[in-house]
Amino acid sequence: QDVNMKRSDQAIPQVEGPSWEQKPVAVLAIEIIWPVVTGSEALRYEPWTLATRWEQRIVEKVQGFGGIVLQRAPSLYLVAFGLPQTLEQLPQRAVQAALALRRLVAAARDAATREPCRLLPIGETVGLPVRLLGQAAPEEILVSDQMRGLIDRWYELQVCDGPVEAGPSERIGAYRIVGPSPPNSSLAQRGVRPPSWF
Repeated sequence: QDVNMKRSDQAIPQVEGPSWEQKPVAVLAIEIIWPVVTGSEALRYEPWTLATRWEQRIVEKVQGFGGIVLQRAPSLYLVAFGLPQTLEQLPQRAVQAALALRRLVAAARDAATREPCRLLPIGETVGLPVRLLGQAAPEEILVSDQMRGLIDRWYELQVCDGPVEAGPSERIGAYRIVGPSPPNSSLAQRGVRPPSWF
């Protein structure tokens, strides 16, 4: 009996606790700000039709760059790049998606429709991009300080001071994306290839 018990103990595999693998992820926070309609103006569509149409546009655009929607709310979307599998150029994918969304809004405005504005912060955790929303102006794309180090070779950036009413402790190091770096920038001088368009 002792021998049988020892054998049965050995046959039971030792189960280790779950291990957490750290993966790089870029998070894009999108806040939709709907325009105020006065009594004399009429909307071209019902509000829920307009919201649904923009939701589809947002999801299609971010999925085209490899992003997945983590949170879908009427006014706030959180999109992750790098889930479930790690992708190349995560920060650049997030910025390209934000730029594409900004172009969509600009095109809608040019068509003389009352479409929403967007605030588009990008960071490396879920909480930081949401906190950056408080510093962004409409249609502004902000990146966190950590994200800046990953994309500054490909995009022209400006320091963002944050809102004046925020105290020094509430301000976060943020940078405004002006646009892609000019073709004759220091990229070519450093021998760095430009990011792909995925």
